[in-house]
Amino acid sequence: MEPLDLYSKIQTLVINEAKKQAELVYEKKGTKYNVADVPTHSHNGIDSVQLNYKNIIQGNKYITLLVEDVVEDVTIGGIFNPTRISFYGFAANNADGTPATKRAVISGEINFGRCFSVSDLTPPIVVTAIGQAVPFVQSGNSMYIDTTDLTKTRVGASGVNFIYAVDDSASVVAQGTVTDYNNQTGVLSISFTVGTNWKIQGGFTIN
Repeated sequence: MEPLDLYSKIQTLVINEAKKQAELVYEKKGTKYNVADVPTHSHNGIDSVQLNYKNIIQGNKYITLLVEDVVEDVTIGGIFNPTRISFYGFAANNADGTPATKRAVISGEINFGRCFSVSDLTPPIVVTAIGQAVPFVQSGNSMYIDTTDLTKTRVGASGVNFIYAVDDSASVVAQGTVTDYNNQTGVLSISFTVGTNWKIQGGFTIN
């Protein structure tokens, strides 16, 4: 056999053995050391798969401040695939000066997904919209105090509003309700109602 022919055969054997050993090493060590078998590609939007931001579950977002002192409908955009929105804040009546003597501490949540609500019947039962789960549910609670007369303290709770506060006469003085959410556009619609001289102030945490 000619030296060149012998070299060619030996070279082929060495290459095949090297490949075999490399595959064995990857099988044993690849997962342990997070070795990824990624084909050659470029991130140019054509040769690699592009994920739409609407399909990505986002981390926490925080809207630091919400102030409402009029009755109005508002929209918040850029919210995709939320699981929960929490609100912590207060309502205050500044009619008697600053700081306000009439205040209500408020907390509430909106939960998204296959949601169900509980009725106020006795005994309570789980109810749904037309026999099916609803896309979101919301609830809120509050504690109202009048610093000039602590006997007027009153608590309030709602199973249909994430912002809800009543005064000592049980009149609703602050209310916030999610009226619609569209995951395709990322738009959340909220309706606010406030009593005369009342203002809602607080923050959102969006998960």
